[in-house]
Amino acid sequence: MHESLVGTAQQRLLHGAKTLSYAFNCAVHRECDRRGVDDAILFTEDGCTLECPNSSIVVRYGDTLITPDPRIGILHGTSQRELFAWALQEGQHTYYKKLPFAELREADRLYMVHGGWVIPVNELDGQTYDYDSTEIETVNTAIHTGRTHDDALAIGPSSDYE
Repeated sequence: MHESLVGTAQQRLLHGAKTLSYAFNCAVHRECDRRGVDDAILFTEDGCTLECPNSSIVVRYGDTLITPDPRIGILHGTSQRELFAWALQEGQHTYYKKLPFAELREADRLYMVHGGWVIPVNELDGQTYDYDSTEIETVNTAIHTGRTHDDALAIGPSSDYE
């Protein structure tokens, strides 16, 4: 765990390099197995959402998708950008920000994205989330057919880091 400004304050560290986190991510998955849960969402000591060990996390509030700002020191996920590209093509809104973990509980929907797949999160700490299986199939098809690829290349945080 670290403070949410570590990505900007400690530039010499190689944040956002998933392969360098392999041992830690394996340990997190072992702990998930021990606890009987499927995955974990990592967060900072001051309560900001980071990512899952092998996935980016995206929340939906109405027609707006939000993900943690990669400038916090996490990987700027390719699949997350593909999901954002699809949402923008569909007339929805996307946003990067410091995302307090507590705000995940207020989300309409919660997604893990990795390896070209958008995966709905059904439950987090006993709270259930709705998901639309048709939407999930549609966005995954858009990603796998390349519909979102070119648009995804240009997606990234555009405002000042919060």
